[in-house]
Amino acid sequence: MAFNTCSNPSDLKITDMRFVDIDGAPKRCTILRIDTNQGICGYGEVRDASSKTYALMLKSRILGENPCNVDKIFHKIKQFGGPSRQGGGVSGIEIALWDLAGKAYGVPLYQLLGGKYRDEIRVYCDTDVDGKHTGTDMGHALKKRMEMGFTFLKMDLGIGLLLDEPGTINAPLGFIDDMKKYAPHILNVQGGSVTADMVKQQKTYDIITTAHPFTGIHLTEKGLDYLENYVKEVREVIGYEVPLAIDHFGHVCVEDCIRFARRMEPYNLAWIEDMVPWMYTDQYIRLKNSTCTPVCTGEDIYLKEDFEKLIKQYDRPEAFFYCDPPYYNTEDYYEDVGFTRADHERLANALLSINGFFLLSYNDCPEIRELYSKPGITIEGTTRLSNIAQRY
Repeated sequence: MAFNTCSNPSDLKITDMRFVDIDGAPKRCTILRIDTNQGICGYGEVRDASSKTYALMLKSRILGENPCNVDKIFHKIKQFGGPSRQGGGVSGIEIALWDLAGKAYGVPLYQLLGGKYRDEIRVYCDTDVDGKHTGTDMGHALKKRMEMGFTFLKMDLGIGLLLDEPGTINAPLGFIDDMKKYAPHILNVQGGSVTADMVKQQKTYDIITTAHPFTGIHLTEKGLDYLENYVKEVREVIGYEVPLAIDHFGHVCVEDCIRFARRMEPYNLAWIEDMVPWMYTDQYIRLKNSTCTPVCTGEDIYLKEDFEKLIKQYDRPEAFFYCDPPYYNTEDYYEDVGFTRADHERLANALLSINGFFLLSYNDCPEIRELYSKPGITIEGTTRLSNIAQRY
């Protein structure tokens, strides 16, 4: 007879949480480890350039808890997270809890979340070039990624390239110099992290809390010419067949983002990322409607509730939404994150009232079929080998 010797999950308790910073990483990267009374531990990562304080302040709230109760603990601590780096502590702890749960039950984490969909997944490779450089330099750096086997590329491209190019940007006099002195991480996106010295300066706080539309920074036509030529040089090296996305554009207004996006259309970009702070959803609509270049955002959004604002802004006849809610009859498993049986009906009412299209992934049961058996809705059944409804 076989026995599970991985641990005794019912008696598992959190005893400690420790941290280590990765030496030599481009930005500050902190790995956290959650220890238990049975000798197994789980690992998570506090988001890049964030502070371990966001996780440290939660230590007293998780000690003594059973790490297998992931949703219970997450519901307890999620109030202490927020957008962007503020969510690094909560999210890092959640990752470590799932790691522990998988180890406790002796199964891969994907098995706890409903089973495996695929054996491999395509990833893109982000690429940086330090210091003053040209688009040709970046192109050769990206070419090396392709030689490594990567089939999808991304690079940083922003106003940091223009700082030493006369006549390319304009801003309130002295503001760019203040950014260089008090908040260089905004301009040095490859290696930028907030340091202890920075937070001692009120000027630093003033700069980093000034949202993109309000910095007063604008691109000149010469600046747009420079950035367009940079991307042209990149494409001349890597060609037009491989997808290329860009990120970290800079603290400029949406009008300049639109001008830039239109300049990029001949270069077949996969997407332009986080051009506007995610909470300015109306500006994302302006940007999306003004260019053929795909627009991407989301990594700074904290929890599912904040995505609702973005979805409502994007709802239109040509919009497409994909949702993967908890399966029907598994509500008890999700009770600590607040998803009840009534939420299935609420989700159905919301989706059936949108102007666009939606694709929904659910377990096949009479209750769900009844909710969505409406004119114009197509329901197709499929079979999976493992899902939560079968296990619970």
